[in-house]
Amino acid sequence: MHLMDLEALCAALNDALAPHGLRLPSEDELEAACGGFLFPWGHEVPDGIPWGDETTFKGHKSPNALGLVLNHNPYRVEVVTNAFKLGDGGEAVCGAYPWPVAWLSLSPSYRLVGDSVEDLLTEFLEEARVRPVKL
Repeated sequence: MHLMDLEALCAALNDALAPHGLRLPSEDELEAACGGFLFPWGHEVPDGIPWGDETTFKGHKSPNALGLVLNHNPYRVEVVTNAFKLGDGGEAVCGAYPWPVAWLSLSPSYRLVGDSVEDLLTEFLEEARVRPVKL
C-alpha cells in the first residue's frame, strides 16, 4: 500500500459523507476537539500502558473538557483528512515500547506516517473510527 491509497480512501469517505452534509475532520479540527492539551484528558502522562488492566488511570475513557469521548484504545485509530490519529494500531503496546510511548500515540499531536500506514492500511480500517463533521 502507498500513502496515495490513504488519500484515495479519504476522498472516497468524503464523497460518501457529502450527500449527508458531512465530511472528515481535518487534523487541526481533531486537535481542537481535544482541547489544545497534550492528551484529550489534559497534560497528565498516566502510569502503565493504555490497555486492559495495565494502568490505574481511567481518564482516557471519560469525556474530555468539551464533552467528547475520543478514541482511548491504542489499537484503534481515528480517520481525519489524509491521516490516522489517536492510536497506532497497537504498535507501541505489542512492540513493548518503553513507557510512555503507548500513551503518546493517544496524543492529538501524534500522527501515523510512513511504513506503518502503508503496510497496515487494511488492518487499521478494521477498527478505525470515523467522526464526521458538518460541511
